Amino acid sequence: MLTERGVKVAPRTYRNWKTASPSRRTVADAHLTNALRETVGTAEGLYGRRKMTVHLRRHGHDVAACTVDRLMRDEGLSGAVRGRRHRTTVPGGSDSRRAPDLVDRDFTAEVPNRKWVTDFTYCRTWAGFVYVAFVIDCFSRAIVGWHAATVKDTAMVTTALKMALWRRDHTGHPVGSGLIHHSDAGSQYTSIAFAETLVLEGIAASIGSVGDAYDNALAESTIGLFKTEVIAKGNPFHPGPYKSVEDVEYATMEWVDWFNRSRLHSRLGYVPPDEFDITTLVTRRRVLGVVGAGAGALALAACSTGTASTTTTASATASVTPAGEIPEETNGPSPADGTNGINVLEESGIVRRDITSSLDGGSTADGVPLSLTFTVTDTANGGVPFDGVAVYAWQCDAQGRYSMYSEGVEDQTYLRGIQITDADGTATFETIVPGCYTGRWTHIHFEIYPDADSATDADNAIATSQVAFPQDMLDAVYQLSTYPESARNLAQVGSLDNDNVFGDGYDLQMGTFTGDPATGYVGTLAVAVDTTTEPTLSHGAGAPGAGPGGPGAGQPPAGAGTPPAGAPPNGTAPGTTPATTN
Repeated sequence: MLTERGVKVAPRTYRNWKTASPSRRTVADAHLTNALRETVGTAEGLYGRRKMTVHLRRHGHDVAACTVDRLMRDEGLSGAVRGRRHRTTVPGGSDSRRAPDLVDRDFTAEVPNRKWVTDFTYCRTWAGFVYVAFVIDCFSRAIVGWHAATVKDTAMVTTALKMALWRRDHTGHPVGSGLIHHSDAGSQYTSIAFAETLVLEGIAASIGSVGDAYDNALAESTIGLFKTEVIAKGNPFHPGPYKSVEDVEYATMEWVDWFNRSRLHSRLGYVPPDEFDITTLVTRRRVLGVVGAGAGALALAACSTGTASTTTTASATASVTPAGEIPEETNGPSPADGTNGINVLEESGIVRRDITSSLDGGSTADGVPLSLTFTVTDTANGGVPFDGVAVYAWQCDAQGRYSMYSEGVEDQTYLRGIQITDADGTATFETIVPGCYTGRWTHIHFEIYPDADSATDADNAIATSQVAFPQDMLDAVYQLSTYPESARNLAQVGSLDNDNVFGDGYDLQMGTFTGDPATGYVGTLAVAVDTTTEPTLSHGAGAPGAGPGGPGAGQPPAGAGTPPAGAPPNGTAPGTTPATTN
């Protein structure tokens, strides 16, 4: 037949084609197509091409993104697409009195229970409108509280808040001091009754402007996902139309459980919020004290988005680490050391002295020059210089942004680098004075590895800590226009004693600095490392009753960890909120 139609083909060629086994690509495509078809009608079927690629890889398929794109297109799969937004608020007057905006569109946090954002939406049912309120933790984007009701009153949003407080307490993340509750200017959140609830719980109220969705963007985004993945027709959580508030409650309950436990989040390195909590917190805990008959009190020391420096040190509380040993801190949400899906340590050129530019020659961070030297000693061998260890340092830029993570600099790799200590145990980085962002004192992160070869996996780190900066140096630097928001953010923290990392003692982390903003600074920090101690605690170690996040995960070191019950919220007066940020 082929010959009759003018196709020149040899009989042997046709027989080989007809009897040949399928190619490896054809077989692989068939397996992947079956895996894609299995997601149809499930929650994972909501994923687009990027998240579907990560989902398949997490389930053992070694697949390229372009292959997933091709096969999804062949199968007619595209994931959920958000519909047109409806404007439900209009700009209002400025004469009404309400709480200030303590978040200022910075929806990041270094520990749980530092910033919660909240909002509510509506959906139509056969029985009438149903309103659903959500409370979201900015640290991991987890939905920590929610409530559905047929009336959009203060009781609805209060119930969602009460659920969030109860859930955090029963999952190992009890709420301590310094929590900010951020919402829009809806009447439910500005009511006297809700304000009293926040006061009694010791929570600082924060309210954005009227009619501006960007002031509560994280909550708006989460609600957009809810409407697309749960309320829209054809969703996998409820077949058919919603008839009553009970239908909405059951679907929301199932979606929130999937959202926290299984849904992949690009902002978290394509891991679910619960997994991000465990990976980022539990593997980087330190012991803060021992209470009663041997019950360990654990708390997470928040990661910073470092900023400038200080030349004066205040008296610190008693250290809980061995005398001289550098305190152990968390590596925070932006380490790029492989703990949350991004690893710059394996990139070519990461071993470098000057870290102000990106590895590929892209953008260069602008700011006051800083030459920072770490002097590492081995306390297990009498305090001798630690020769040949690798020091990985990273920090934020003058605007408080972390390369590879923050919006606008995701494709940059500046202000990250590794240096190997010499025979004197010293490693020097040429960088800039970091900026100060909302909720943290200025700092620089660093990890110590046994050698250069092991500095590719955060699990190999023998020490993880942060460099603190003196206030007088920061006050001078932050007068420059290069650091637009740093002076205000630093003033909101107030002092090192109010910081949720350095608040329990910072003598061993305070660098020594000389110089000025015009010519730059030279800084040093002595880092004593004890290789005989375990740098991190195992899962569940410590105080009895530890939950998934570990005991005391939400108890900041600031304020000695005492609960704020009955105290007025820190956000009642601007400029008097030293512990209300991350």
